[in-house]
Amino acid sequence: MDFSAHASLLSCVLSLALAVAVATRHRVHLTHRAFFLLVLAIGGWNGASFAYFLTWRPIPLRILLVISFCIPPAAIHFLRRFFYAELPALRELRRFVIWTSILLGLIALLVPNRPLPILGTPVVNFLLAVSSFYLVVTFVYCSYLLHLRQEREERTVEKTRLRYLRNGALGVLAALVTDMVASAPWGMGFQETRIAAIALTGYAYFVYLSILDYRLLELQEILGKTAIVGAAGGLLALFYVLLARLAGDSFGVVYLYALIASLVFLLLYDPVRRYLARNLERLFFEQTFRVKELAEVIGHQMLKTRRPEELVSLLIREFSRLERVTSVSAYLWNPWVEKYVLTGAAGTNAGRLSHTIPAEPLIQTLDRTRAPLLREELESRQQGDLSPASREEVRALLEQMEALHAELVLPLVGPDRCLGFIAIEDERAIETYTDSEIASFESVVSTASVLLENFRAVEELADRERLASLGEMAAGLAHEIRNPLGSIKGAVQYLEDEPGLSEKSREFFGIIVEETNRLSQVVSDFLDYSRKPVLKIRPLDLGALAEKTLRQLELGAGDPRLKIVTLLAADLPPAQADPDRIKQVVINLLQNAVAVLPEGGDIRVSTGQDGDSVWIEVADSGPGMDKDTMEKIFTPFFTTREDGVGLGLAISHRIVESHGGSIEVRSSRGAGTAFRVKLPIAAPGTKEEAAPAEPVRRAGGVR
Repeated sequence: MDFSAHASLLSCVLSLALAVAVATRHRVHLTHRAFFLLVLAIGGWNGASFAYFLTWRPIPLRILLVISFCIPPAAIHFLRRFFYAELPALRELRRFVIWTSILLGLIALLVPNRPLPILGTPVVNFLLAVSSFYLVVTFVYCSYLLHLRQEREERTVEKTRLRYLRNGALGVLAALVTDMVASAPWGMGFQETRIAAIALTGYAYFVYLSILDYRLLELQEILGKTAIVGAAGGLLALFYVLLARLAGDSFGVVYLYALIASLVFLLLYDPVRRYLARNLERLFFEQTFRVKELAEVIGHQMLKTRRPEELVSLLIREFSRLERVTSVSAYLWNPWVEKYVLTGAAGTNAGRLSHTIPAEPLIQTLDRTRAPLLREELESRQQGDLSPASREEVRALLEQMEALHAELVLPLVGPDRCLGFIAIEDERAIETYTDSEIASFESVVSTASVLLENFRAVEELADRERLASLGEMAAGLAHEIRNPLGSIKGAVQYLEDEPGLSEKSREFFGIIVEETNRLSQVVSDFLDYSRKPVLKIRPLDLGALAEKTLRQLELGAGDPRLKIVTLLAADLPPAQADPDRIKQVVINLLQNAVAVLPEGGDIRVSTGQDGDSVWIEVADSGPGMDKDTMEKIFTPFFTTREDGVGLGLAISHRIVESHGGSIEVRSSRGAGTAFRVKLPIAAPGTKEEAAPAEPVRRAGGVR
C-alpha cells in the first residue's frame, strides 16, 4: 500500500472511533447527533478512498463520490446545531444542500462514465472536480459563519474557542484547495494526495474536544502530549534501527535484539516520560508547570498546619502568588452561624465579596457532584439543549459564580458534606484553566479537605471530653444543690406552723415552697438526663399502656373543651421496651399536647405497626411549630413555654434511643404537631434483661 492508502485507512479508523465515542456517551444531545453524522460521513469517505486505492475499481470510486456529497449537508447541519439559535437562512441553506447532494449522488450512481460533450472528460472525473469544489465552497461558508459568530461574541473564552474553530476550518480549506489543485487537469483527475482527509479528521477531533466535551481547545496540552509521545516513540524507533543494523540478516538475532529493545523500553518508559513531561512543560508551558510545582510545595506545607484558619491562610497566600490567579477566596462551613463564611481572600476583588453565601445552588451542586465547577463549561452548557429546570440551575450557578468573581470553584468535601470551597479567577487570561491545571488545584484541595476533616474530628473529640467533664461537674453540683433545697423547704414549712403569722407572710412562705419544689424538679430532671437510663426490657402492649396512661391522667375531665380521641390498632405485636420508661415518654408527650391547647382542642393517641417496628403517636390540633423550632426541640433546656425547663423532650428522646427506637415529628404552622415513638418488636420468648428501672418521674420539659 502507498501513502494515500495508509492515510485513508488511518483517517477512516480515527473518524469511526470518534463516531463511536459520541454514540456511547452517557448523554447524547442534538449537537452530538449532528456531530456523529458528520464524522460518520468523513469516516465513510476515507473508507471508500482506502477501498479504491486497494482495488482501483469503478464501484468503490462511485461510492466514494456518493459519500463525499454527504459531507456538505452533514457539516451545515452540525453548524446549525452549534449555533443553537435557529437561523432562517441556515435552515434554508441546509434544505438546498441536502437536495443538491441527493441529486449529485444519483448522478454519480446512475450516469455512465462517458466523456462529456463539451469538456471531453469522463463523467466520473468531472464529478470528482465537482466534489472537491463542493467541499471547498462548504468550508468557505462554514469559516465565514464561524468568523461572524466570533466577531459578535462578547465572552472572552468563547471568543477564543470560536477563533480556534475558525482557524481550523481555514486549515481544512487550505488542504482541500491543495488537493484540488494537485489533481489534473483542474481537479478532474484523482491523484494520490490525501492531505485534506488527514486535515479533516484532525479538525473533527479538535471539534470533539471543544464542542462535545465543553472544553476550550487546549492546544498547549495537545502539543505537549504530542511532543512527549513523539520523543518517546522517536527514541524507541532509533533504538530499533540501531539494533536492526547490528543484527544483519539473521532472523533469530533480529528477534533477540527486538526483544531486548522492547524490554529496555518498557523499563525506561515511565521515568523517561516523566522526565520529558517535566522539562517540556518547564520549557514551553511555564504557567502550567508553576501550578504543578506549587501544588507539590503546598502539599508539604499544609501538613504543618494545626488549625483551619492557618490552613486557609496558607492556601490563599500561595495561590495568590501564581500568575494564573488574580483573585482567590475561601469559604468554610461555620456551625455556629450555620452558614458558609468567608474565611480568607486576596486579589483584586477581595473587598467586594459577601461575608456569607447561601447553600443554594452552588453548595448543593458541589455537595452532589463533588467535582470542580468551571464557569466556561457552565456557559457552554447553558447554550446547549437543556430542560427548563436544568437551564435555570445553570443560570443560577453562573450568577453566584459571577458574584464570587470565580472562574473555577474547587470543593472542599468531607465524608458527609461539603466543608467549603476555594474560588479562583484569572482576569488577564484569554483562555480558561486547562485540565492539567485543574488537576493540580484538585490535588491541593483534596489534601486540604482531609486536613480540615481531621481538624474537625479533633475539635469534636475535645468538645466531647470537655462536655463530659462539665457533665460530671454539673451532676455533682446538682446533688449539692438538692440538699440545701430540702433544708430550705423544711425550715419554711416549720415557720409556717408558727402562731401569729400574717397572711402576707404565709403567702410568701407558700411561694418559697412552690419555687423550691420547682427547682428541685429541675434538678431531678437534669439528673435523669445526665444518667444513662437503666432499662427493664420486656414485651409491652402499647395499646394497653396508652389506655392506662389516659385513665391515670384523666385528661379532659375538668375541661370539656379538650377532646381525646384514641385510634388503637388491634392485634398489634408487643414492643420490646421498659414499660415505666415508655410510660414516662407518653406522659410527657400528652402533657405537652395539653400545654399547647389552653383554649381547648383535639388530642389523638394512636398505635400501629411499620415493618419491624411498632409505634405510638400523640397528635394535637395546636398552633404547630416552624422549621427552626423543630430542629431544636430535642436540645436540652430549649423551650417555648415561659414556665418550661426544656428537658422533657430531651429526656424522652434519650430514653427512646436507648431502646433502639426513634421519635419522628411532623408539624407545621397552624396544622398541629404529631410525635410518633417507634420501638422494635419483641422477639418471641423475650425475657427481662436488666435491673429494675428507677421510679418514673413526671417529665417537666416542653416543646
